[in-house]
Amino acid sequence: MRPQVFVIVVSLAAIEPATAGGLLDKVQDNIKGLVAKDLDARTGARDIIKQQYELSPVPEQTAVTDALLQKVQSSPNSDDRAGAAIALSKLTSPWVASDHDNKLKALYQTYLDTQDPSLRRSIDDALSNAKGLYLDAINDFNSDNVANPAGTAAKFQRMPDNFPKSRYAASSAYYLGQYWTRVGFIRSNFADNIPKSDTAFTSFIQRSNNGDFASQNFLTDAYFFKALNRILVGKENETLAQLADMKGGLGTRNPNIYVYQLFYKTRDKTTEVDRYIPAQTLIEATVKFIQANPGRLPEAQSELAKQLQSLTKS
Repeated sequence: MRPQVFVIVVSLAAIEPATAGGLLDKVQDNIKGLVAKDLDARTGARDIIKQQYELSPVPEQTAVTDALLQKVQSSPNSDDRAGAAIALSKLTSPWVASDHDNKLKALYQTYLDTQDPSLRRSIDDALSNAKGLYLDAINDFNSDNVANPAGTAAKFQRMPDNFPKSRYAASSAYYLGQYWTRVGFIRSNFADNIPKSDTAFTSFIQRSNNGDFASQNFLTDAYFFKALNRILVGKENETLAQLADMKGGLGTRNPNIYVYQLFYKTRDKTTEVDRYIPAQTLIEATVKFIQANPGRLPEAQSELAKQLQSLTKS
């Protein structure tokens, strides 16, 4: 049994909405707990800040955000800087600062200027959780929010456009392509949305190959899912051609591709693959299935998903 750990400053059960100035005081009192040596103490302090923040009015939240950003950028103590960055990264709601866009630019510059790898990672995590950036867009993606697809797309686009050396930039650019395909399924409108997905994937592939991002994560995935898009606009033969080109381009390389579903379908467990699959295996199985079952995708994706699961069992 784990030893009982004293939670810093306030009990989680006693959290109440902060009065004017109170939230900032509570966060300042708890921030030291974010860098405690004991893991439970760090978690407890983080939970207190997060829950108190969610219960507070926007002006209070903004004041806290500004104070945490100031600490990240100017505290002489690296542990304090890391603690403030972690607090920002763990907030449930994307954070908003006063003069938001300029503070985002300043935080990104701090990230670029930081040499310590651990602190740098924490600052990048904080940046990704800002309003209008990566995690905000992913929340829309995961909740199937297509009420304002252009607005969500803009969130995905800001990370690679404005903060390309963040480790989240490549993911954000990639998921923009996935998002437009998802919009096409949810709105039953491939004609309008698949071209937008293709454009996003093409831009991501070009920028990734040009070295614009900190990594080439999802590059092979983008080639694969861009090829699958051809099926959705009635051009299955182009899918086969693109997959053949992709396989030839891999040579002896065999990177993994993450597949949750080959094609979006909500609440259907039979379509879920949810695993990393070696690219060569995935391409060969997909091509073989299409050739044996022309015109049956995406409706028959459960059959292909089952095959992929059987091929990749440990």
